[in-house]
Amino acid sequence: MKNLIMLIVLGLGSFTLHAGTHGKALKRRAAAGLEIQNNASRPVIIELNGQTLQKLPRGSYRTTYLSPGRHQLTILEVGRGHHRPRVIYNRFLRLRPGHEAIVRISRRGRVRVHVRKSLYCSSCGSYYYGSHSCGTLYDNDYVNGHAAMRPGALRALKASMQRAAFESSRKSIMRQALQRQYLSSRQLRELLLLFDFESTRLEMARFAYSRVSDPQNIALIFDAFEYESSIRQYEDFLNSRF
Repeated sequence: MKNLIMLIVLGLGSFTLHAGTHGKALKRRAAAGLEIQNNASRPVIIELNGQTLQKLPRGSYRTTYLSPGRHQLTILEVGRGHHRPRVIYNRFLRLRPGHEAIVRISRRGRVRVHVRKSLYCSSCGSYYYGSHSCGTLYDNDYVNGHAAMRPGALRALKASMQRAAFESSRKSIMRQALQRQYLSSRQLRELLLLFDFESTRLEMARFAYSRVSDPQNIALIFDAFEYESSIRQYEDFLNSRF
């Protein structure tokens, strides 16, 4: 009798543990995300639902644990001297479960927003947006025998480009790196966003195309362009290769 009671208790404990783990996975999947990419020369202040999240200089801010639903996003550009911050964006975002809003601030202070859905990695059992740290999906794609660079190599390359003071230096660093390595479309998008000028992004997107390990996903880089005309020019470039 005691043995039977012990088996029941152990079974209930195992079920509770499984349910808790499964519940956490569902919670991650159900959460919404927000990423702010500031490419402008001035810092911005990010406010969500009336609360200040962060004062963001050039760079990015990201959170992946927002509750789904409607959120008011306000972005203010920090003025020079004693000038008050200027509102450059103030709208409501509707975020569905498992979706992330990407808000990109261009060099000229223009704001663009698009939403993407999270993906599931069967190797580590987690949900994620964009490139994945375990390197089993986009960062390890083989196309024609070529593998994209590992996450650590990408971080090192981005850090080296960010330290460069001039656009020409960032171009040179990226060209040298791609002589030895391939990269995924998502990685290329991240590198293009490190350049200040639209013409440079278009130039480097053309240069890097032959080093992309998953050209079938090349449309992922379109968000790196500020103008629709640049997207059309790149589409013409792609069409000319076939």
